[in-house]
Parts: sequence; C-alpha cells; structure tokens
Amino acid sequence: MTRIRGLAFSVTMIVVIASNCITLGAQATSSVSQSSSISVSVAMESNRALVGQEFKANLTMKNIGSGIAVETGDPRNYRLHVRGEAGEPPKTLWHRRLLGEPGLSPLEVTLPAFPRDILPGKSIDRTFLLTAFYDLSVPGKYLVYLEARDESGDWLHTNTATFEVQAPPR
Repeated sequence: MTRIRGLAFSVTMIVVIASNCITLGAQATSSVSQSSSISVSVAMESNRALVGQEFKANLTMKNIGSGIAVETGDPRNYRLHVRGEAGEPPKTLWHRRLLGEPGLSPLEVTLPAFPRDILPGKSIDRTFLLTAFYDLSVPGKYLVYLEARDESGDWLHTNTATFEVQAPPR
C-alpha cells in the first residue's frame, strides 16, 4: 500500500485522544472540506452547558484515499476558531502563548509525537477542550470550526458546529 507521508495534525496538552470514530449530533452550518486523502469534520459533545462547565469539540479525520494516511501529532497543524454573538471571545493565556502572541513568552510544546496510521475508509477523532482555548464565561450562542493541515500543506476547514453557553440558574 502507498503510504501518504506528511499528513500532520496536532496534539496539544489538552487534547483528549479518542481512537474510534464517534458519531455526534451537532448541527452543521457549512460544508466539510477535504483533500485527496482526508476529510475533516467537527461535532460538539454537548450543544448546551452552563457558564463554567467544559465544552468539547470532536474533530474527525477520515481517510478517503486509497493509501494509509499518517497523523503525526504536530501541534502547529490545527487551528481552532470560536465566534459568539459579539465576535471572537477572548483567548486564554495558554492559547495566546501557543499561538506565539507578541509580548508573551512562547509556549513550548514538547509533547512527543505519536504518529497514528489512518487506514483507507477509517476515521480517528481528536477532542478539543474549548475552555482551554477561549474564555466562554459570557452566556450566548457560539460557533466553532477547526482547520487542519493536510499532507500537501493546505488547510482543510471543518463544518461549523453550534453550542450555547447558558447562565446559571438563580
């Protein structure tokens, strides 16, 4: 079988690894993009939670090619985007350091890369803890999508999933 080298998706310290494809019922509001070998999509584990609770987005990477794709675990190959009714919520300090924001000491990600093969027709998932990346303390409706770099260096966009941060009961 042909091995497709260089397909790189990242692992961050807060990414929870799930080996099997999980089907979730998030709403999709835009189409999924794909390369010649990989398609990507995102779904929320829960579409509603109270302020202060965790929100997790699951990224599914499916091998739609005929060869084996390799996920290398490089953190530079994911981009997470969240938008609320008032625009992008504030990024956490950790997220800003991960992005290398000027004036902050860069966050050095020294996690070992654990490459994983994605067999033709199979999927793997990565789970992102959104509250590690963004301050989601303001109640409202939000959108999330991810970008993942494929083996050719192009950025693939996932669909857009929705979630709602609810005020705590009084």
